[in-house]
This record gives sequence, structure tokens and C-alpha cells, in this order.
Amino acid sequence: MQQAIVFRLGAFILIGLATAAGIYLLSTTHSTSASSGTRENATNFHHSISRVTNGHWEYVDEGNETISQPYTFSRKVCEATGGSFGDCNNPSKHCLQNLMNYAYFDSDGKPYPQFNVHRFRRQMRNKRILFLGPSMIRQQVQALVWTLGHDRVNWEETTYDCTSKRKCMVEEGNITICDQFMGSAATKIYHEGNFTLDHSKRGHGDSSCLLREENLNDMGKFDLVIIQSISWWTNLANNLGSSESPPQWVNKMIPTIYYDTMEVLLSSVSQHAKTVLVLGQIGTRCKNKTAPEPYLVEKIPNQYGWGTAPKLWDTSLNLIQERA
Repeated sequence: MQQAIVFRLGAFILIGLATAAGIYLLSTTHSTSASSGTRENATNFHHSISRVTNGHWEYVDEGNETISQPYTFSRKVCEATGGSFGDCNNPSKHCLQNLMNYAYFDSDGKPYPQFNVHRFRRQMRNKRILFLGPSMIRQQVQALVWTLGHDRVNWEETTYDCTSKRKCMVEEGNITICDQFMGSAATKIYHEGNFTLDHSKRGHGDSSCLLREENLNDMGKFDLVIIQSISWWTNLANNLGSSESPPQWVNKMIPTIYYDTMEVLLSSVSQHAKTVLVLGQIGTRCKNKTAPEPYLVEKIPNQYGWGTAPKLWDTSLNLIQERA
């Protein structure tokens, strides 16, 4: 039976499906137009458009008996639980406190299920969870830790022959929660005519080492792997643009590089671990906002190449459908 694990952590919702090993693609904020297809040796991929789509946010008074804030943010707790992340150093990055008073109502007008700490600890007892992605997924890990009631965490860092470090903590019930950075990556050097794209020239942010067999096998040892990798891909044209790899050509190549990378990553890890590929989130600005805003593709900020994100969402859907 399919069991949904719902994370309502502040002003966002993350959903993980805890079922048999395989890949679960969750698109929660928009519709795409990917075409279907088939491929031999299909992996156990699943596609789920959740009922989060077309919902809305409503302000809930603090005295509400049925809907409560998942946690109360404070810079002190942020600093004591954030390790060396540095997310608490700049107050201008923080959302206004009353944003935590908003609850999400689904397309049926019902409040979305809140995160249940006791249920989480019961269902994930003795399990290992890996959150893999950029700063947005790191912040989701922090919100999860706060929601679980921690006001101080000593993260244990694992360093190995890879540019991507991993930080872990052990939660009540012997639940291991890990955060590992993933920027963008590539499976090879790409050539087309006189153009060449060598992703290793990116330097910081090149997470291609994660695609090594030993690292893929290591990630497969987790019980649940939640992957969110979009934001570091969109700006590759600026990061790698040169005479041998013109920005316009790099932009054209981004969906191909992303597809090849995610196919290797997801196909391997999902053979052994329950794997969730999360879509529907890209960078936004929280400063000076007084309430959550409806998500619209045309309002994606025109910076860091974020406008490329919808193409990568479609690419993810193509990958899932072709492997189904």
C-alpha cells in the first residue's frame, strides 16, 4: 500500500512516497507537456501529479486548535542547528515571521495534512534518509530538524574522494537524516561541430563525482533518497560560456546534459532505495513579502538563468515517462 510522508515545513510542502524501491517524480506547482515514450530495461519509475496543484494559502490565527505552526524560527536556533551552512548570517534573507501563520489548502479546499512528528518517527524508525540537492534542499532539512523540535544539532561530516560533502545527524528512533550538496553534473564531455562543453571547468558546483559507481552504490544504501536538482543547472551558460562553448549553445545543451545525468543517477540509486525526484521549486526572493504568492511560470525571476527551469521540469517528465 502506498504511504505518503508529508512535510509541511514553513512556507513550502515536500512530499515523499515511502513505497517499494523505485523513482517517484512529484510535480506540485505546474503542468507540463512532456510526451510519452518507451525504453527497454525500464526502471521502476512512477509519475505523480499531486493534489497540491491549484491550491491556495490562507492566514491562520495563532490560536487555531487544528492548524498550528510547524516551528518558530529564531536566528539563535538557526545558528545552533545549521552547522557551517551560513544560512542564518544575513537577516535580510529571512521571511517575515507571520508567513509561518499561513496554511496550505488543496484544490478541494481542505487544509493540507500537517507534518506529524510522532507518525514520522514511527514510520521512519531505524531508517536512513538522504536529501540530495542545492541550498533549497538544505533549507528543507533545516526546517525538518526544527519541526522535529531540535534547538541544537552537531552535524557529522563525511568527506571522501568527491567534491560533494555529506552532513548527517541521528534523530530519535535511530533515524539518520543526511544533507548532501549536489550542484550540476555531466556524464561526459560534449562535442558538436567546433563546440566543446567540459563541465569539469565549472569548478565549484561540479558534482559529477556523484555519478561514480562507488558513490552511486553508497547512496543506494539509504532507505529513502530525496533529490531536488534544478537551480544549479540553469546558469551553466554563464558558468561555462566561452569561445569553444558559446552561451547560446550551452543553453541548448542544458536539457541534454541534465537528462543524461539524472538518468544515470536515478536509474542506479532507485534500484536499491526509495527515491523521490522533487520538481516545482526554483529560486525566489522572500525579502519584503508579507504573504505567500501563487506560483506562476511567467513570474520566475529573470536571474541566474532560472527561466530555464520549466525546460528541465519537462525533461524530467520525459525521462520518467520513457523509463516507465
